[in-house]
Amino acid sequence: MEAVSGSDANITHAGQMMPVPPFQTSSPAVTGGGSIIALKDNDGPRPTDCRGDKFRKRSPPLWRILTTPPMQGRDTMAYDEQTLEQLQQGAAPAVRFYQWLSPTISFGRLQKQEHIRDLIPQGWKAVQRPTGGGIVFHDQDLCVSLCWREGDAPLPTRLKEVYPWIHGIIREALAPFSDLQMARCDDCQTAETPFQSRQCFTEPVVFDLLRKGKKVVGGALCRRGDAFLYQGSIQGYPVHSILPALTSAFTRCLASPGSRP
Repeated sequence: MEAVSGSDANITHAGQMMPVPPFQTSSPAVTGGGSIIALKDNDGPRPTDCRGDKFRKRSPPLWRILTTPPMQGRDTMAYDEQTLEQLQQGAAPAVRFYQWLSPTISFGRLQKQEHIRDLIPQGWKAVQRPTGGGIVFHDQDLCVSLCWREGDAPLPTRLKEVYPWIHGIIREALAPFSDLQMARCDDCQTAETPFQSRQCFTEPVVFDLLRKGKKVVGGALCRRGDAFLYQGSIQGYPVHSILPALTSAFTRCLASPGSRP
């Protein structure tokens, strides 16, 4: 896997990343690759949309930016779970971009497979996410996960600000491809589908990204102690076109910690 490159003065590249510790997998060549970026305080200008709200008083973290090969659903969920466990043991926070090895439905941690069985297309697989939310159909989408500890710059410490922060970066990265709007309350109708069979991309919620009124970006969170996992899906774009733009946008924003109190 090639290391992610960048020209931002605040980025320190450290070559190949160590992968998440091996686990039993049915997917070929599961390795983690990418770069390390170091956040540094800098007197230069910083994009305001990259700033979190408050930060713990500790050294800025190193962030790992990873792109992993396509995996089966259970393997890619296990990858995020183990990244989260590593984080709790002191590993650096991480951003990961990935696709799915075969068409798969993922469903939220509060949903049950028996309630969605009739929604699974023939030949598709199903896997439960560690994060919340509804059913997502993964075929040609690009997914992104973030793992970080509470207080890791530049993520906001207020949970209600995490979604607009992450989706703001995605919206900026996708601006050359299409004009996206961040969903507001008046864009979201009261859900009619029972939660257990609710589909994520048919019923948008606040802070989702919409293209001409249709949801194209959504995500969900979970928390383990002081560690967080965000999992999101970007649908309706050619992956080979948007991946470089997304990698560049996250690299730039993660290298811009903003002001500290």
